[in-house]
Amino acid sequence: MGARAGDGAICLCGREIIVLHSWLVRPTPFGVALEIYPQAAFLTVVISVMIGLFIEQRLHADADNERARVAALPAADLPADAAPDFFRRVPPALGRDLVALEMEDHYLRIHTALGSDLILQRLRDALAELGLSRGRQVHRSWWVAEGAVASAERDQRRPLLVLRNGLRVPVSKTFRDQVKQAGWLG
Repeated sequence: MGARAGDGAICLCGREIIVLHSWLVRPTPFGVALEIYPQAAFLTVVISVMIGLFIEQRLHADADNERARVAALPAADLPADAAPDFFRRVPPALGRDLVALEMEDHYLRIHTALGSDLILQRLRDALAELGLSRGRQVHRSWWVAEGAVASAERDQRRPLLVLRNGLRVPVSKTFRDQVKQAGWLG
């Protein structure tokens, strides 16, 4: 549970603490430095744990805020027979605010506002359970929910949809006209 470099946290290693201690207190011979090493190692562990706990607390707060936002959303008009079959496979921790579905081999990655997870199901079967009113297929491997598109951009070869969770979804030629008719491509 240590801090990673990408988290913006300051990470001190034992060697730096020994150097800092010897510079601040007094120059020490090599033998005394060996006595300081366990103290420096302990201090390094304590600092790393404190930073890790702070980062974990911040991530939990962000997740709680997102759960509260999703809970405040109005209940979607789900078809009585289709959507419950699909959502019974979705892990409860992901909620029901569906953003996108992505096919990965024989699995289906479900992207929601709270995260993503894999389930064993074909994309074709998931689309049949969800119905046509909840979103549209934009690629042979991707389905995007209504209201999930934040913007559209274009890479070197094809248009991309940027979803509200930051996910970038390719749009294939096969589905490009349908996506344009939906108003998702600018």
